Amino acid sequence: MILAATICLGVWSVVANFLPVAAVIKYDQLHTPVYILMANLATSDVLTGIAFVFGSGSTLFYVQTGCVPPKIMSRLMFTSIFLSGLSSAYSLMALTAERYWFIVHGLTYVNNVTNDKCRVLIMLVWTWSGLLAMLPIFGWRCVSRVDEGCLPIGGGLPPSYVVVVLVSPADCNTAMMGNLSEVGENFSSNAPECPQSPGEAPDYPGIEYFKPIAAVTIGLGLWSCVANSLPLAAISKYEHLHSPAYILMANLAASDVMTGLSFVVGTSTTVYYVYAVESPLSKTASRVMFTSIFLSGLSSAYSLMALTAERYWFIVHGMTYINNVTNDKCKVVIALVWAWSGLLAMPPILGWRCDEGCLPIGGGLPPSYVVVVLVFVFIPMAAIIVLNMGVLWCLWKHVNAISAQEAAVGAQPSIKRKSGITLVIITIVFLVGWLPIFIRMAMFTDDYSVLYRMMVFIVMNSAINPVVYGFRLKEVRRGVVRLFANSFGNAN
Repeated sequence: MILAATICLGVWSVVANFLPVAAVIKYDQLHTPVYILMANLATSDVLTGIAFVFGSGSTLFYVQTGCVPPKIMSRLMFTSIFLSGLSSAYSLMALTAERYWFIVHGLTYVNNVTNDKCRVLIMLVWTWSGLLAMLPIFGWRCVSRVDEGCLPIGGGLPPSYVVVVLVSPADCNTAMMGNLSEVGENFSSNAPECPQSPGEAPDYPGIEYFKPIAAVTIGLGLWSCVANSLPLAAISKYEHLHSPAYILMANLAASDVMTGLSFVVGTSTTVYYVYAVESPLSKTASRVMFTSIFLSGLSSAYSLMALTAERYWFIVHGMTYINNVTNDKCKVVIALVWAWSGLLAMPPILGWRCDEGCLPIGGGLPPSYVVVVLVFVFIPMAAIIVLNMGVLWCLWKHVNAISAQEAAVGAQPSIKRKSGITLVIITIVFLVGWLPIFIRMAMFTDDYSVLYRMMVFIVMNSAINPVVYGFRLKEVRRGVVRLFANSFGNAN
């Protein structure tokens, strides 16, 4: 059923996408940047259709004959599908950039976006896509699809290549690879999946470091809960703080509160198991602890990305800020942040887990899930860095003029400049806190003690953030002071 539908859709894709390509090529009035890039996108879809027609037809043949397809055929099929997916992604990105320039920077469009530049860009798109897609054929592959830690598609793909693949822009077309490869692998490989039967949780190497690390972690976790609750309460209570920047900052503080709670409860539970029960933490407890920590990490990353985007818009596009950035929109973004973070953090509890050949945290994490984790963590990190660079560049261009004006009239330092620098400090603290463990996860390390020590940096990030709020943001500091003043006033 799936193969038949894939072949039909593939044939339709070839025929339907070929027609606009032919029309753009034939008629001179369509020889403009937008139509040239659109024809390139349609060409990628033609390649996708051809790849799936031949790939599905070959798979159907092997299914009917009961034969096992050779690895070289699996690699060629994967390469053609992934080439079409990558070229589609980059072609769509080029087309979107062209439309952005046309609409946003229309006065400079004619001089900067030409047919020749678009053709050069198309050549670069196909060259880069081909280079990435051909790597498994050139040798970046597993010896066999049953090798430990390899994905059983394309003849066996190592995790390192999968990480590179997922970091590159992926198109919707590549999503069909999962269905096709699953059908092929059901009969072509007897490689066992990660067993789901219960087993003993990993031991705790480096136990001599555990007690001081646990004490520090619990202390920082308690501080993080209390200190982040104060700005969160102040922003929630006082209406003059109900602005997009402070609403998003309160959301970031809520993520830090959750981080602190996760580390206090998780570390205390681990201490109990190690010293009282004298047995490793149960797999269920490990998975719940990892899910809560990772949920707080993802929500922190995406909350910081939202806050950075808000500050970027405020500083760089101030004239349109009021009409486009509102409290209601920020609340919708916050809901999306937590829903998406929960969706990514829950799979280990829902069954995406293993016991052998996996990362020894969270009750055992398979390489495939680790790759997904890293991709969706590094995407907001990259966005945060890019947006901060835009903020700093804008401030740097105008800092001398702004400083001169402030000195001339005796004004306080610019709110834009101060909020921008505060955001950069929060970003640096976030990267220092979360990058170490994610880099270790990207290396697929199996040293549990190293991963556990890296988690201390996470709770340190959450503990430092409220200090940054207090020293850098006067309104937040005043709001917290008013909380205590009102409490003592009511008591008296």
